[in-house]
Amino acid sequence: MWKQSELKIPAQINQLKCSVVCAHPWVPELGQHTKSGGYISPLNAISYLGKKMLENGAGTHNIIMMICENTHSELLSSLDAVSSVLPMPELKQVRRLAQSFGELEQVKMQLPDVLSALPDPITVATETTRQALNSARIEAAKLEAAAAASVSSITTGLAGFLHERTAALADIASAMTELQGKTAKAWFFNMKGPALTTAVELVKNLPHPDAVHTAAILFTGSDLSALEAMIG
Repeated sequence: MWKQSELKIPAQINQLKCSVVCAHPWVPELGQHTKSGGYISPLNAISYLGKKMLENGAGTHNIIMMICENTHSELLSSLDAVSSVLPMPELKQVRRLAQSFGELEQVKMQLPDVLSALPDPITVATETTRQALNSARIEAAKLEAAAAASVSSITTGLAGFLHERTAALADIASAMTELQGKTAKAWFFNMKGPALTTAVELVKNLPHPDAVHTAAILFTGSDLSALEAMIG
């Protein structure tokens, strides 16, 4: 079922690999365009993603993240908040398109080829997830190095190196703490099982059915536990 949750970077983060499909007003043949902007309802966006689930390549674990607002400014604000936690290229693209809706008629967009299968799985790596993963690796290396240092005497030069290293690790830890302090609200649908069952269930009890500014992302794969850990 749909649930509004907070998106945030967890203390322990793992790599996420899955297929990603977006639904927003500027997807070809999706949404309505006027001089005042692009519009799409939650139902149309989610129905589009439901059809995508039934194509070749869909996994047994599917999560949809959706932002649906009543005004253009609210959509931009929500996109900014979510992108600060998970700055995916897809979200940034929607943000740019929404911001420049007045110029869309003059911009020629390259339409993707029509495929009968979902995109190949990719490693979903963003600035925040990469930084969190690097922080975890450095923390492990710090513990390992500390154990080795306690066995042998430390020279003056090594002590200086360790001091600089400690300062660098403190900076990384501070940045990680700042990342973990960022949160953003969005709507999520999380379900495991046959894609057909998920596609049927996700259109039930949609939040804010009257909203006209919607952006949604489908994550589909065999294991989305890394993304689940980010959903509070």
